[in-house]
Amino acid sequence: MFFSAKPVDEAVFDELRREAAQKGDIVVLPQIFEHYDNITHQTLEILRAASMDALATHALKVSVYKTHVLANKLQVDSSL
Repeated sequence: MFFSAKPVDEAVFDELRREAAQKGDIVVLPQIFEHYDNITHQTLEILRAASMDALATHALKVSVYKTHVLANKLQVDSSL
């Protein structure tokens, strides 16, 4: 699942809603606007939403700024 705060730009928000409907793997947090000042609130809402999903086992918070996730380097903990 991917979580996103609500974009300020309505055109971007429309595109995000279309992709969410098409892919089914995006959760938009409509009560939070995408803005640097809301990062803490966004993170808490993502963790809250993930904690309510019985299938969620991990959460990874990344920013669009200078973030590189090397998925092939992530390790799976087989003791879970």
